This record gives sequence, C-alpha cells and structure tokens, in this order.
Amino acid sequence: MNIKEIFKISSLPVIVASLCCLSPVVLVLFGIGTVSFASSLADTFYGDYKWFFRAAGIMAMVISLLIYFRRTKGICTIDDVKRRRNEVINIVAITVVTCVVGYIFFLYVVVHYIGVGLNIWSDTEPVSVKTTVSETTIGTSTALFAGGCFWCVEADFEKLYGVGEVVSGYAGGSTQNPTYENYAKGGHREVVEVRYDASKISYEKLAVHLMTHADASDSEGSFGDRGVEYSPALYYANEEEKKSAENAIQIVEEKGVYDTALTIPVLPRPDFFAAEEYHQDYAEKNPLRYSYYRTASGRDDFIKSHSGLTPLQYHVVKEGGTEEPYTNEYDKNYRDGIYVDIVSGEVLFSSKDKYDSGTGWPSFVKPITEEALTYHEDNTLFTTRTEVRSRVADSHLGHVFPDGPKDRGGQRYCMNSAALRFIPKENMEKEGYGEYLDAV
Repeated sequence: MNIKEIFKISSLPVIVASLCCLSPVVLVLFGIGTVSFASSLADTFYGDYKWFFRAAGIMAMVISLLIYFRRTKGICTIDDVKRRRNEVINIVAITVVTCVVGYIFFLYVVVHYIGVGLNIWSDTEPVSVKTTVSETTIGTSTALFAGGCFWCVEADFEKLYGVGEVVSGYAGGSTQNPTYENYAKGGHREVVEVRYDASKISYEKLAVHLMTHADASDSEGSFGDRGVEYSPALYYANEEEKKSAENAIQIVEEKGVYDTALTIPVLPRPDFFAAEEYHQDYAEKNPLRYSYYRTASGRDDFIKSHSGLTPLQYHVVKEGGTEEPYTNEYDKNYRDGIYVDIVSGEVLFSSKDKYDSGTGWPSFVKPITEEALTYHEDNTLFTTRTEVRSRVADSHLGHVFPDGPKDRGGQRYCMNSAALRFIPKENMEKEGYGEYLDAV
C-alpha cells in the first residue's frame, strides 16, 4: 500500500467529515452566499450537526476501504479476509490513523484559516461589549409562595422580569422565629417572599411560574425532599390575590402540562420569618453544591416537561441550541414592537434596531439596553465567538458578530426566535412595557 493509495482512500472521508465548515467556505469562495450567511450556517452545522458529518465521514471511509479491497487487492469474500487477515488489519489501521490525522489537519488548520481569511469566523478574541449593571427595581408589592427547597424557588423567581428581591424563609407553622433546625417541627413550610413591581408582573403570573417550576400535584413533599414542610402552596393576602391564585391554577390546568390533578392549596398568608443568612442567595454563594443538588433532585427534569416551553424553545434557551434558519418565527417579522426573553419577559430588543442580515435569523444592531445582556466566550465552533445571554433569566439567546452595518455600530446580534417573545407596540402598555414605547 503506497502513499498514493492511502491518499485516494482517505481524501473523500476527510472532505465529507469536514463539510460542516467546508461548505460555508465554498459558498463564499464561489460567491453563492454572503459572509454573514456562511458564518451562521457554520454555526448551525458545526454546533448542532458535526457528529452527523463525522458519522458520514466514517461511512465514506468504510465504503472507500471496501472498494479498495475489492478492486485493488481482490479481497471480495469473508474467506479472502480470513486468509489475508494481517494485511487487512494493517490497511484498516493505516487508513483510520490517516483519516483521523487528515481530518484534524484539514478542518482545524486548512479550513479554519481559510475561513479566518474570508472573515467567516475569527481567530481573535471575541467581541467585547461593555456592560453595566443598574440597580434593580425592587418594587412595592410582595407575595409568598412555597415550592419545595427555597434555594431553588428563590433562584427561579429571581429570573423573572419585574421581580426585585426574593428572600428565603419559613411560614405557616405555630411557632415564632423558627430556624432551619426546628421549622419543620413547628409546622412551617420552606417559602420565599417575592418583592415585585406589580406594573411589570402580576401576582397571577408569579403563581403560574411557581406551578411550572415546582410540582403542584405533590402534597407530600417536593421532588427528592419529602414531608409537608417541602410541599407547595399559594398564599394570598386578600380576596383579589385569592382569586388570582385560583385563576392561575385554572390556567396551568388548561395548558395541560400536568397528567394528574393539581393538589396545591390556596391558603391565607401567614407571618413570614426570613431564613438564616447562609440560605439567602444560596445558588450564587455555593454554585457547585447547588447545581448538584438541583440536578439530583429531579427539579430540572420536571421543569423541562412542565415549563410551558416547546422542546425547541427549551433546547435553545436552556441547552444552548440553535434553531433552523429562515423557517423561524421572527426572521421576517417587521411589525413595530419589542422582543423580550421567552422565559423571564425581560426587555431585550426593539423592532427599530432589527434588520435583514440575510442569515435566516432575526438580527439586531444593538439591544434596547446593554444591562439586559451578558456576554460569554464560546469556543464550540472551533473558533472563538461571543455568546449572548439574558442577564436575569440567563437564557441563551444567540451570538454577536462584528459584521453588522458599519453605519449603525458594526455589530450583528444574531438571535434565535425560539428565545424571544414579540410584543406588538399596541400591546406594550397593557403588558407592562409602556415605559419602552419611546424605544420603538
């Protein structure tokens, strides 16, 4: 087996496996597609489908070997393989090593630097966007909810637009000033007190959020934590809140996200006792332990099937996925209004800043306010890009690229429609976004 034969066998598998990024390069080289389109196509192909291309490359290698054995070596049957076993093993081993080395060199060196030269992707640091954090509006209204472990319930409520402070604590028992060591014996539940701006989010929406992030059909505990002290509850301070809580239960039932009847009680609001300081903002203070506990408890698996998000929306915002171009909801939406986070409702982009980038995804030149976004280095596309996430809900939104309109700042915020909810201008006041009318 000579070098020419090795090259003939391995070249096609290497090219097939590299098509995830080679095809966008070819589109630009031959003038078939724009740089922006090629960049987004590479993002999708490599980010979501690279293993499909690699599998196709392996299949191409197997086919090339079979053709080589049959036409060049005269090995056509199983008996031929057995008789010339050592020769077959050597050829297969050489081919596999050559294909792997060739794939790495061709994709991560040749194709990569051609793409850099064409500005399809960058070989430098990600886009740096200065952000500042303003003081969150605390709001004047408060509500009390129980949904199991208050570490998790607190963290989930903090991801909602219009929510300011969330405090973990105890309520519902017969004892005063309970502690973590004795609250259950005193008949208390783990609860959270939510301080919110009623002009931005209603008590009813808060109640719906709780029931899609905590098991409202379990009256004996919450996920891995058993006992009434972990069971969910909606508390009302007046008749209006009581009616809102009952409406929220009806809304969740009508969504059909539960297979069983909801058993969550609607109870008069009792005295609230704040938990110890080490329990406050536990997710932020102890991220590793918190993440392990939350995942192991089964809460996230529950939310995935009960959040009200479609499988695509969940895949994008929670798992960092990318939707298909051109067929998504907002690529060709040109109505006046704003785009908010699908999870939290926090304000992100204005229709005034949207433009047609030709990539098949909704694109914007800037957010309404930089405070709504966070930026993270992303190395999933064998190069460095800048991921864009929402600040409050921490939803994956998309990426920002430095190839936007030069006369409008030069940035292209390439977003996933599945991560957004569009609010028409005429509905903004009614939905609590009236203060942003001037931004449209």
